[in-house]
Amino acid sequence: SEAEIDAMTWMSAGIPAIATGGAHMSDKQFEIILKSPLKKLYICPDQDAAGIKFLKKVMKLLLPFKKIAIIELPKPFKDSNEAHVAGIKLNELGIREVTSTIKIF
Repeated sequence: SEAEIDAMTWMSAGIPAIATGGAHMSDKQFEIILKSPLKKLYICPDQDAAGIKFLKKVMKLLLPFKKIAIIELPKPFKDSNEAHVAGIKLNELGIREVTSTIKIF
C-alpha cells in the first residue's frame, strides 16, 4: 500500500500489510524488503497516475529478487481503504501473478 490508512485497512481485515508512506519507496525501505524473509509480495497500488508510476518502479526494483502479485481493485475505487469503506471484501479481490514487467504494461 502507499498510504498508512490503506495498510491499516488491510490489517483490520486480518491481512498483514505495510505502507511506503506515499507513491515512492526509499532506498532504506527497498533494503528492508530485500532482507526480509518474504518470498512473495502482494502489491495494491492506488488506481491513479502516481500509483501506476509507483507500481512500475517497485516492479523494476523488486521483481528480480521477489515474487510479486498485484491486487486489483475494482473501479471506481482509488485505493483499498476507499473500496473497503464501500463494502468491498478485501480478501475477495482479484490477484494477478507477475513474472515480467512487460506482461503488465
